[in-house]
Formats: sequence, structure tokens, C-alpha cells
Amino acid sequence: MKKSHKLSNKLIIGFVLLGVMICTASIVISYFKNRAAVGKKQNDVAYRIADVGLSYVNGDDIERYLKTGQTDEAYAVMGRYLSDLRANMNVNHLFIAELDGIELTYIFDADNPDDEFEPFQLGDKGKINAKFEEDIGRIANEGVRVDNYFYSHSEFGYNTSAIVPVYNSQNGIVAILVVEISMGILQSVLTEFVVFIAAASVLIIGIFIAVYLTYLQRKVVLPIRIMTDETDAFIKNEAEVSERLSSILTGDEIEQLAGAIYKMQVDIKEYIRNLTAVAVERERIVAELDIARQIQTGMLPCGFPAFPDIREIDLYASMVPTRRVGGDFYDFFMIDDNVLCFVIADVSGKGIPAALLMMMTKILIKNQALAGLTASEIFATVNNQLCENNDANMFVTAWLGLYDIRTGCLACVNAGHNPPLLCRRDGTFEFFKAHSNFVLGGMEGISYQSTETRLNAGDTLFLYTDGVTDATSADLEMYGEERLQIVLNKLSCGQPQEILEGVTADLQLFVKDSPQFDDITMLALKIMLLKPPSLTVTSSENNLEEMRTFIDDTLEKTGCSEKARTQFLIASDEVLSNIFLYSKSNSVTVEIKTDGDETALTISDDGIPFDPLEIEDPDISLPVEEREPGGLGIFITKQLMDEVIYEYQDQKNTLTIRKKISNH
Repeated sequence: MKKSHKLSNKLIIGFVLLGVMICTASIVISYFKNRAAVGKKQNDVAYRIADVGLSYVNGDDIERYLKTGQTDEAYAVMGRYLSDLRANMNVNHLFIAELDGIELTYIFDADNPDDEFEPFQLGDKGKINAKFEEDIGRIANEGVRVDNYFYSHSEFGYNTSAIVPVYNSQNGIVAILVVEISMGILQSVLTEFVVFIAAASVLIIGIFIAVYLTYLQRKVVLPIRIMTDETDAFIKNEAEVSERLSSILTGDEIEQLAGAIYKMQVDIKEYIRNLTAVAVERERIVAELDIARQIQTGMLPCGFPAFPDIREIDLYASMVPTRRVGGDFYDFFMIDDNVLCFVIADVSGKGIPAALLMMMTKILIKNQALAGLTASEIFATVNNQLCENNDANMFVTAWLGLYDIRTGCLACVNAGHNPPLLCRRDGTFEFFKAHSNFVLGGMEGISYQSTETRLNAGDTLFLYTDGVTDATSADLEMYGEERLQIVLNKLSCGQPQEILEGVTADLQLFVKDSPQFDDITMLALKIMLLKPPSLTVTSSENNLEEMRTFIDDTLEKTGCSEKARTQFLIASDEVLSNIFLYSKSNSVTVEIKTDGDETALTISDDGIPFDPLEIEDPDISLPVEEREPGGLGIFITKQLMDEVIYEYQDQKNTLTIRKKISNH
């Protein structure tokens, strides 16, 4: 950096200007003060001369000279005395005149041989300076002595005048006597004084400025220059501290400033060292957070389609944390071949603590679900586990569902979470109101109540966390449940992935550039079709009871009435008994399908081909002993059911019985 000496130059210029101002002020003040003093002295001398001149003047004679315009011996004597007085006192002009406004009528004028002017004669006219009219008028009319001085520049020179009234014997003012003394001597004295004051001021102030500038150069400028140089060097040399600042010992604020700069440099160097260490530590933490995020993301199922081998459902989920790691999570997994467990949850708080609790909660829920507990039992157990040693007082809101893909039965439990939205086939999204329970981890020993419903093919269930509805725009407007319901209804015909992507796009359009304040997690489940419940057993009458129990339980779960269940049991007993006894099959499979209010029960076996529908119906009007043997079982079945169908395919006998069932 180029060295600068602007401070020295500014100090020199400043002190020179200050010196000039002081000299000028001293000269001006001294000039006017001395001019006033000398002027007053000259004026006082003029008045004393005027008083002496009055002693030679007779007012009655003056009044007579004015009236007659004639002089006499007394006029001549007065003239000699006044002329001698003028000459002896070095007076420029001495005259007596009558005043009328600014007009003068001269009575006597003492001759001054040193000027080129002839003296005025009795009766000559003249004028006074108009600016003195008021003051001189008061003297001529009232006889008072005014405070103002009569300085005048005219053809008669630069003079000060003393003006006194001339009284007659009746004490009346008949004229004025004027004495004018030259101010030239005063001007000469003042000039010499001003020159002396100027020379003395310049010398004294010049010496002072030179001495004080030398002092300032050593005690102010040089220390500041050292501080400037050291500051530049500190910047260039990457915070290397120099000891030169410690050599500044002025005993004043500059020394304190140098000490403060030195301490600041030491502190900055230490700060940079600590900041470097913090930056390294931060990079390590960021790297670890990235790993934590990978671990967290890896714990969430993110492979889609979720269950490619299960045609009955389509499921999609997403989670966008507000930080590197978040507290929201979702999970879905098959407990067995037929039951899907899916859950969405929101941990209180943000960052690493929430992420740790999230992972722990997710593991606990999955473990309890795989253990075969019901939905309410899962949450009750997990709640107690989370309450143990929960010193941080963190909690979890969660929504869990257990869905049986065979029956369409959904058992769900809500632990203080946002209610999901359910769209029935060909319907619109409505909020699904399940029983509301307390949050997980909030209080030990709480029981949780579940809610059950049935999902049919085409139904869609949408789960979310409050990061969706609480998303805020730049105008501080929240996204809200109503807006979410509107956009979901626009997307109701789409598949789960399309629904989530549509909601995400609408959220981004709503918030625009506003920051994300909470994790955004969503999960959508769509029922594609129902998997018919089935049971396969070996062909033995010993398994008939197992088959009966399976059929009864399955029909009950579908909402089938007791009467219809009984009819199905009677019909299936007849068919299964014949198969176990006569088909010579190795295995028998029973499958139950429900479509609306119609239920179909299909029984298949790998025994010898046999179409029971080819058997003629027995004549039940004949006595039992007269009837042909056989055919009664299939007859009863046809009577109880709405439709009975047989086919032989892939080396299997398949008999399907259908009936419209009542749910009462």
C-alpha cells in the first residue's frame, strides 16, 4: 500500500490557517480598539480647544454680526485670538457659523495657511455632512453634547470635529463653534501599530506552530503512522503480530489506541486459529451429518414400487427434512403374506436429537408389529418404552395402520397425529376421523384405542405430517388443510406417486422462495384389488374343522351375516366331505372373494376329474328309502347358493359357489 502523509499535511495546513486567523483577528481587534481610543482622545482634545475658543467669543456680538453683516474692532480681536488658538493647537479648521438644517452661514473662519483654501467670510454659505444633521441639530437647538464622534472625509481632509453651541446673554443659542483636528496622525500611529502587531503575531504564532507541529509529529503523527503500517502488515502477513505497537509510549489516548490495536491483533490471531479449528470441526460434523442422513434415509423404505409382487396395493412415500437430518419418518412392511403395516410419524424438535428419537421409534414400532401385536397394543408398548429415561421430554405423534389385503380390513390407531384423508372409489377425499389418542412418549401407562374400517378396490388413503399444512408463504399464510384437500381432489384419479408429486408441486408453488421450517413427509396407499383369502390343507377329513373355522372367520371379517355364513358352511361342508372321501386328491384349497355384496367361495382339488353338476337332482318328494343314492349334497348346495359353477383346468377340479350376502 502506498504510504500517505495526508495527516501531516492536514496538520500543517490547519495550523497555518489557524495562525493566519489568529493574526488577522489580533490585527483587526487591535486596530479598531486603538483607533477608538486614539479617536476619543483626539476628540476630547478638540472639545477642550473648542471650550477655550468659546471664551474668546461674545454671543451678543455674534448675533449682531449675523443681523447687520458688519464687523468691528471686537470682531478683529476675536479673530486674532481664535486664529492664534488654531495655529498654536495645530487645528486644521476653526470656525463659527449659524446652522439652519444642513445649511451653514459662516460668521468667522480662521485661516489655515497650510492648505490651499481661502477662509470663509462673514455671510458665506456652506453645508454640513448630511449624516450628522440630527446630532448637530441637537447641539445647535438644544445645546446638548452628543456621544457620537464626527469623523469626516472631505475636501478638507480626514478630520474629527468638536461642535459646541454659542450662547448670547439671554442664554439663547445663536451659533455653533466648530474645531476640526486632522486624523492623519492617528492613521499613521495606527499603521505603525498594525505593522508591529502583525509582525509580532506572525513571529510568535510561527514559532508556536513549528514547535507544536514537531511535537505532534513525534507524539501523534508518527504513532499513527506506525499503527497504520502495522495494521497493513497484519493484513498482508496473514495475521502476524508485530511488537512495534508496544513501543508507542505517549501517555495518552494514542498509547491506549495502540495498545487496543495490539490486543485486537492478538485476539484476531487467536480467533482465526480457533475459527480454523472450528471450521475443521464443522466440516467433520457436516460429514458426519451427511453420513447420519444417509443412515436415516437408508432406514426409510425408498424402493418403489414398494411391493412389486403384491398386485393388491400400490404405495408411495416421501420425506424432505428441513435440516440435514429430520424428525419425521414413514415406514411400511409386510407382517406376513397378507397384512401390511404402514406408519407415519413426527418427532418433536429438529436436528440430531429428533433424528435419534425418530430412528428409535421406527425400530420399536416395527419390532412390536412383527411380534404380532394389534395396532393399539403396538402403540401402548412403544409408548411405555419411549417414556423410559425420557429426560429430554420429547414425544412423537404417529398414525399406524394394519391392512389385511385379503379382507380389506384396516385397523388403525392415531397418537395425536394429523388425520389422514380417504378417497373412496369414484368419490372425493374426506378427512378420516379415527379415535384420537395421546402422543407417544408423553405419559407412561396409557392405553390406545384403535379404529377399524374396510377399504375396497379403488380406495386411496393419504397420510402426511404437519410440515405440509403448516408450510408458510412469503405473506405468512399457511398452506392449511382446506388447500390440501382441494389439491388432493384434483389428483384423486392418480396413482400414489402422482398424488405425492402433485401435492409437492403445489406446495412449492405456494411457498415459492420462503424457507422450509418443518419436515415434509407424505404417504399414499391405493387399494388396487382384494386378495382372496385362501387355505390349503391335505385331503383328509381331519382338516374339515380347520376349513370350517377358516371359512367362518373370513366371512365374518367381510361383514357377512350369521345366516349367510351358516349357508356357506352347510354348502362347503357338503362339497368338502365328498372331496375328502372320494376325490383321491393330495391337497384341497379354499379361496373366498368378495365383490360388493356378492361373495364367491372356490374349492379346488387335484383329485380325479368329477363334475357334481352332472348328477341329476334327487326327487325330494319321494321317501328317503325310495330315492337314488347320491346327489343330495350338491342339490342342497345349489338350493342355498345363487350360483354354482364347475370347471376342470390345469388338472384341477374347481367348484365355485356364489351368493349375494346381507350384512345384517
